Amino acid sequence: MALKWYGDAVEQKVHDATRKAIDDITSTCVLSAKRKVALDTTLLQGSIEMRPAHMDAKGIVGLWGSFNNKYALFIELGTDPHWPPIDALRPWARRKLGDENLAFPVARSISIHGTKPQPFLRPTADEEYPKLTAKIRTYYGS
Repeated sequence: MALKWYGDAVEQKVHDATRKAIDDITSTCVLSAKRKVALDTTLLQGSIEMRPAHMDAKGIVGLWGSFNNKYALFIELGTDPHWPPIDALRPWARRKLGDENLAFPVARSISIHGTKPQPFLRPTADEEYPKLTAKIRTYYGS
């Protein structure tokens, strides 16, 4: 009796299911984070995106987040006290406070207190990542 080897097909099926599940989870993360993020001009909200899952040296990985918006991390984690550029705060002060001249007092406050975290990425990951195993099972078909 000959033994038939289906290992390669099974491995491919696992990889396909894993890629689909990761893409499913990361796309859900993008939508959820866009709902959670503090809105101002929608620039930060619009910067949240996913990249399709792919194989790299560590295995199958998927990426999502705000890749081209440098201040996303400062919104997520908050900042230590620092002097922000007042000219950069003027449009925000005009939109949010109705007076661009309030940019200086806001900058002074940030120089004393920093900014508070407004997490939108980590809470989303904490909600969605635990669902990955079930999604892989679903896509695998067992």
